[in-house]
This record gives sequence, structure tokens and C-alpha cells, in this order.
Amino acid sequence: YAADRGTAIFRLDDHVRRFFESAHTLQMALPFTPEQIAAAHAEVVRANGLTQCYLRPIAFYGGERVGAAARGNRVHVAIAAWPWDAYLGAQAHERGIRVKISSFSRIHHGSLLTKAKACGHYINSMLAHQEAVQSGYGEALMLDPSGYVAEASTSNLFMLRHGEFVTPPRTAILEGITRDTVIRLSEVAGVP
Repeated sequence: YAADRGTAIFRLDDHVRRFFESAHTLQMALPFTPEQIAAAHAEVVRANGLTQCYLRPIAFYGGERVGAAARGNRVHVAIAAWPWDAYLGAQAHERGIRVKISSFSRIHHGSLLTKAKACGHYINSMLAHQEAVQSGYGEALMLDPSGYVAEASTSNLFMLRHGEFVTPPRTAILEGITRDTVIRLSEVAGVP
């Protein structure tokens, strides 16, 4: 990042790669190249004058044909952006948050293609988060179908235990790019 170049997008190439991998997993042929999708992210940030934001690329089938089969429907792509501040509230960094174990389990990897970052999967996290907030908590902790800790409704989890970072296995979670960054930084810092 160079201050004279403007806002930087965190690990953009990795996010674009995951976008294409998710589309491939879902058998959805994207009508753009990775370079075009990366450029579109930068243009959305630039055109909206954003300095801190949340970006979400989305690919979806058009409505040329009705029914469950996507065959014959065109693939459309959009890049959405929202101004971003403290997601869990301004005080969360200093005071922490209250977390509720959700009654909604993380989607079982055998029931859906959970390695793909797909819009339909978000309903699982949305329901868990809504349940937590309606109960007076700031976030939901989701368990896998076997009852083991999986992830929060919007983020991966880490715990420092006996001098080591521990995190749920990749089979139970959506592998986050921020998660990968924490793992890489912990290795650099010498924390196993």
C-alpha cells in the first residue's frame, strides 16, 4: 500500500480467486476474467470515494427460464460496496462482546457445497446472528452438526491456548482469507 495510490483492497487477488473457485464449485461459468473482476472492485471503491468499505462480489443467474435448472440462464455479476466501520460496535475492541451459542448449526459439509462462498449459505449465518441479537448478544457462535465449535456467524474463530493458536478444522468452516492471514502472521510471530 502506498498513501499516494489511495485506498488498498485487502488481499484482492485472493478474494477474486475464491470468487472464481466458488463459481466453479457451483458449476457457474463467470462471464469475466479475474483481472476484470479485480478491476471492477477497484472501480467501485474509486467511483464511490470509499476509504473503508466492505466489498461483496455476487454472481447470479438471470431469469430467462423458470425452474431449478439454471441451464439457459445468463450469469450476471455485480460488486456491492458498503461503508465500513466497527462491525461489532465502536466499544467492542475495548470491552469485548457477548456471544451466544446458536441453536442453528453450521451447515454440514455433506449437505451443501460449503467450501463455496454462496449467497444461499448466508441464510444459516443470518438466522444465527438474528437469534443472538434478539437475545441481547452481539454475535452467534455456531457449532458443527456434531456439536463442536465451528465459527461465528460472520467470522472464523481462534483461541490462544497454552501458547498456541487453535482454530476449528477446515472441514467445519468457510475458509476465511482473514483466517489465513492470522495463521500466516502467527507463524511469523513464532506462535504455533
